[in-house]
Amino acid sequence: MNKKKLIIGGSAAGVILVAAIFGFVFLKGHSSGSSDSGDLVYVDSVTSIMGLGSGTGQLNRFAGVVEPQKTVTIKQSSDKKVKECYVKEGDEVKKGQKLFIYDTSEAEENLSSKEIEIDRIKMDIETYKSNVATLQKEKANASSEDQLDYTVRIQSAQNNQKKSEYELKSTQQEIEQLKKSIQEAEVTSEIDGVVKSINDSSDDSAGYSGSSSDDSNAYMTLLSTGHYRIKGRINEQNRTSLNEGDAVIVHSRVDENQTWKGTVSTIDLEHPEENSDSGYYMSSSSSSDTTSSSNYPFYIDLEDDSDLMLGQHVYVEKDEGQTENREGLWLTSYYIIQEDGQDPYVWAAGRHDKIEKRKVTLGEYDEKLDQYQITDGLTEDDYIAYPEDSITEGEKVTKNIEDIYGNSDDGSDGSMDDGVDSNVMNGSDDGEIIGGSDEDVMPKEAGSASDMINSADDNMPDEEDYPDDSADDSAGSMPDGAAETGDRPASAE
Repeated sequence: MNKKKLIIGGSAAGVILVAAIFGFVFLKGHSSGSSDSGDLVYVDSVTSIMGLGSGTGQLNRFAGVVEPQKTVTIKQSSDKKVKECYVKEGDEVKKGQKLFIYDTSEAEENLSSKEIEIDRIKMDIETYKSNVATLQKEKANASSEDQLDYTVRIQSAQNNQKKSEYELKSTQQEIEQLKKSIQEAEVTSEIDGVVKSINDSSDDSAGYSGSSSDDSNAYMTLLSTGHYRIKGRINEQNRTSLNEGDAVIVHSRVDENQTWKGTVSTIDLEHPEENSDSGYYMSSSSSSDTTSSSNYPFYIDLEDDSDLMLGQHVYVEKDEGQTENREGLWLTSYYIIQEDGQDPYVWAAGRHDKIEKRKVTLGEYDEKLDQYQITDGLTEDDYIAYPEDSITEGEKVTKNIEDIYGNSDDGSDGSMDDGVDSNVMNGSDDGEIIGGSDEDVMPKEAGSASDMINSADDNMPDEEDYPDDSADDSAGSMPDGAAETGDRPASAE
């Protein structure tokens, strides 16, 4: 049967790359039953397919966590000891507030010693000057035989004078450093924030740092309050799905309709984080192909951070206009089939739970999302199947994926039970993989800022792993049921 598939526009190709990979691997592997389960066709609800993050999903999502816009680390000076700390972990501090003070007793003793040394050096210099003057007078009256001896003695006194003058400058610099050290013994906060941690066993170092990459060696770490950003991680294999400057949408894990908009400000490719179990690897080979990969942290600047809480876990996805209010039902083009000269249709669950060709009427076309408005023929309550040529009208349908593959999956087809990693469905989401419904992976929302100061780093989840290699392989071997470049039918105006 010669079928003409709906075109995936050039501008939409990047948008649906991940959806194509996921739809092809997941739905192809799960639409039609094997001989073990009989001729069954798996169908998913239109509501689920249209949803962002439920069912099969349409866009690549990443796990993220709310963290302060700025993290300040204070490292202990190598030549000082902390005499007294004025704050404790969890305390809120204001800019300019005293945090701790160094013990300056040793510095004060050194200062007194250096000041005495300065007096000695100055006396030495005056002595050398006097000696030079005396020797020069004596040389003027000395015999020719003694001239050379006086010249040597004068040069020696002048050299000693220069050495003492250099020693004087060096000692004066040491005194200035000691005075500065004593004056700066009290360390104050440079931001309004919360004391995240105090580490008495921190490695010797010195000074303030605005970096949040590694505060394990810091004596004290402060988290700014007032404004937040989102930190996520992206895997090396789907690194190209997100770029600096991309507009993104941040979703609450508790309320899918609660969203924030932002922009990817930084993808830190200089500090990869090794992860030997960063998610799942979707391919046609066995599950043993799961390999170690690096994760790169990325950061999102928010347009508005109202109602966000420090340490709150969120979902992040690229903003492709999916949250814009559009009337009616919209369906991705690869679910829609049009045979030569015939009206477009989808494979839908009909009467008596049997698959049927359901004629649909197309409205507007969203080239950016590669979606058609369905004006007639389908409702959100209907169930449809991924269009494979192996589907025959009249076959029984199932809404339970376990009817297709049973309760176990060895991963040999590159897919996973229920389309998600089992680790996500056990109620203890570690953030490495995103799948299933939000209710299954939903952590409790964060509490107050002081309660959550540790979760921003310690509980940082990893991102969903969709490798590029898998994308290339899948795209290069799409079946007839998958979307191909062709003539897009004219939409009803």
